[in-house]
Amino acid sequence: MIKRYKRRLLYAVIILFTFFLSTCDWEINLFPLPECTYNLYKYHIIEDFEEGEIYDLETGGDSKWRCDVNEKCAGDYSLRSGSIGDSGETYIRFKYYNESSSTLRFYYQTSSEYDYDYLRFYVDNSLEKEWSGCDDGDWDYYEYDMFDPGEYVFKWTYEKDGIEKDCDDCVWIDNLEIF
Repeated sequence: MIKRYKRRLLYAVIILFTFFLSTCDWEINLFPLPECTYNLYKYHIIEDFEEGEIYDLETGGDSKWRCDVNEKCAGDYSLRSGSIGDSGETYIRFKYYNESSSTLRFYYQTSSEYDYDYLRFYVDNSLEKEWSGCDDGDWDYYEYDMFDPGEYVFKWTYEKDGIEKDCDDCVWIDNLEIF
């Protein structure tokens, strides 16, 4: 009988502790990499590619994006641009309905001809930011603030010029998050 009360007490403590944590604004880092941290209760991860498949993103262009095990920010997979030739383009995109002020964050790495082949990020078909060059394994992140409610269309492209290639001739993104 005492065991049953101890078990009930333990369940009550677990429930209260879980409720307490879920209402706090504590940073809980699941991964020790400083450039790839998560807050367990703040972020809604749209896609981390850890299934090794692309589910909620549309991919297309001259070649489709694919999951990659060789380069990743955190976890086992990232998303790598499709293999394209000179003057080619490959893209991924998704739609998101924003209900309140939010931020989209994603991690990226480029391995391309500097100032000629670009990872480009578009919001509602308008160029927001672009990157190029050989990052040599360094991941960085970008954040886009959504102040207004409504539908947003996010698109990433890898676009090549018509002349030559450099580095690995591709780009990666990882851990699409909205918070």
